[in-house]
Amino acid sequence: MDKKAIFDKYGFLIVMVVSVVIFGIFLGTKDIIKYNETKKIAEQESKENKGKKVIQSDTGEIRIVTDESGETQTEAVTEEKQHRDFVTVDESYLDGALFIGDSRTQTISLYANWDKTVFYAEQGVSVWKILDEKIVKSGKKKITVKKALEKNKFEKIYIMLGINEIGTGTADTFAEQYGKVINTIREKQPDAIIFIQSIMHVTKKKDKEETYIKNKEIDKRNKKLKELTNGYDIIWLDENEVFDKKDTGALDPKYTSDGVHLMPSCVPRWKQFFLEHGIVK
Repeated sequence: MDKKAIFDKYGFLIVMVVSVVIFGIFLGTKDIIKYNETKKIAEQESKENKGKKVIQSDTGEIRIVTDESGETQTEAVTEEKQHRDFVTVDESYLDGALFIGDSRTQTISLYANWDKTVFYAEQGVSVWKILDEKIVKSGKKKITVKKALEKNKFEKIYIMLGINEIGTGTADTFAEQYGKVINTIREKQPDAIIFIQSIMHVTKKKDKEETYIKNKEIDKRNKKLKELTNGYDIIWLDENEVFDKKDTGALDPKYTSDGVHLMPSCVPRWKQFFLEHGIVK
């Protein structure tokens, strides 16, 4: 049978088969294009969200973002709520408040005689261990800070940590862990106002000694800590404004005997600082 005869007999069928194949190719091409577009969008979203961890707070979030270079960025993400301004309050404001911290906070607990204020403080404690340290008296035994936060309720919580961590990790990893601590505190104390206190500087003399404690590093970490605050229920307090020697970026020697810790005689001024920086709901 010649070609013409074959076409006359099967032409319609051949045309149909060719049409189906062409149409199938067209649909397949569209699907491939759509798949590639969807994949591209997904890859872009994955890239944008890579390494993101979100820590919830009462009114917003503390987001910890690790970028492609491995560097960590921390930031407070809040709802549209008005920032609260500082007001001067009386001494009763500190009644029932909780102070969490290291040996610097212990200076207050030992010498302030604030009988109605609670202290969870321990020499040498760090932001990596503070929640799990058994430093809180409960009857005849001691319990962890985390457990104590579950058992007691506080309206105001002041945190001072950081001097013991200067030689550990980086400003980014420090702030990341600090954010986790805040997250846990917020979970246990959803209605509390949390005050993040700055890491206080050391004296110039101490800074020049061959140790890991450097004011330059303290400043880096304070910058990261301030980014964790939102001005509403996580508040930044900078004691360096009070105790630094003017225009030096270092602790004034007249306030310390070892270049690091405030002397007991500084407690009244420290107390005044807190009372001048009250936050009222």
